[in-house]
Amino acid sequence: MKTGSCLSLTLALALTAAACGYRTTPRPAEDTAPIVEGKIEAIRKDGAVVVRWSRAEHSADGKKLYDLAAFVVERSRDSAPFQRIATVNVVDQEKIRRRSKFEYRDENPGAGALAYRVRAVCADGQEGPPTHAAGVEAAVGVAPAASVAPAASVAPAASVAPAASVAPATSVAPTASVAPATSVAPAAGVAPAASVAPAASVAPAAGSAAAAPAQ
Repeated sequence: MKTGSCLSLTLALALTAAACGYRTTPRPAEDTAPIVEGKIEAIRKDGAVVVRWSRAEHSADGKKLYDLAAFVVERSRDSAPFQRIATVNVVDQEKIRRRSKFEYRDENPGAGALAYRVRAVCADGQEGPPTHAAGVEAAVGVAPAASVAPAASVAPAASVAPAASVAPATSVAPTASVAPATSVAPAAGVAPAASVAPAASVAPAAGSAAAAPAQ
């Protein structure tokens, strides 16, 4: 009985020693790359572009992903090469309830035809392949209202010629001065009565001597 127990213990120790030297088969990098599954969405909203996508849950070989660290958002304009514009960190990896959806808001998308795509990044910095691009039409924002031509300048009202100056009323010649009444010549003077000569002194009768004074 005692011998059997010793044999069992020895066998267990041997198996443990063998197990310590066992190594799993290394996984190629292309298999461990994180994958963002499904399509991403890019829509215009209030002058910006909002990009939405789902959480990366598995690596390329289908195994559960435990070390997701971030997402990289890339943008292309007018079919030019994609450029990185943002990194969205994953901060809930250690939580029981994790986010299933993520989004990024591009506040300054600019003009032109735009396309967006996303990559998942592991804690060790390994990046997965990009998602399929989601396009946004060229017309970003509202075009400015057509400039209204200024109202045609109204020509100033034709200057009205001043009313013809009314010639001053013909000056009425002053009433002809009435010649002073012709001075009426005094009635033709009746010649003064011819002065009557004093009666001729009557000479004493001829031959009559003068009466001598009485004696």
